Amino acid sequence: MMDEDDFPIVVPGEYVFEQDKLTIPAERVALVSSGVFAALGSAADEIATVAGLADRETQDARSRWKTALERLDSARSLLEALGWDLDEDEDEDVEDDEPRDIEVNLRAHHGVLLAALRTQREAERGHAESLPATEREQAHTRVAALSGLIEQAEAWEARA
Repeated sequence: MMDEDDFPIVVPGEYVFEQDKLTIPAERVALVSSGVFAALGSAADEIATVAGLADRETQDARSRWKTALERLDSARSLLEALGWDLDEDEDEDVEDDEPRDIEVNLRAHHGVLLAALRTQREAERGHAESLPATEREQAHTRVAALSGLIEQAEAWEARA
């Protein structure tokens, strides 16, 4: 088992060990991003729920605020790691970017990535059943790809 001293503290711009990276193939980045957007929406829903509480000054409500904001920040950070520049000027054309493999730092993004992958896999499974047979095979391929990424992330977690 690896000791925590084997890994650096992850600071943006610093070295990340190869075994702490998960490569998202270029053709799957949009699929993974969809799951991250679902995580972002879920966190936003929780923020809206907490904002509507009459007793939002209680310790429980403050804890819920903190958790929801952390989830929102994590999802936003992962979107940026996946190539979404959320601070990019609106005038810039991002459609010209060539799809590319993305290496995700699992030390920084493991929890939200795993949740996003699982959510997207379930969405794809549910959607596949309503598709014509010709498109259903493509959906099953997406589910298999997501399952493979989940297995890799879980294997990393078991080693870490």
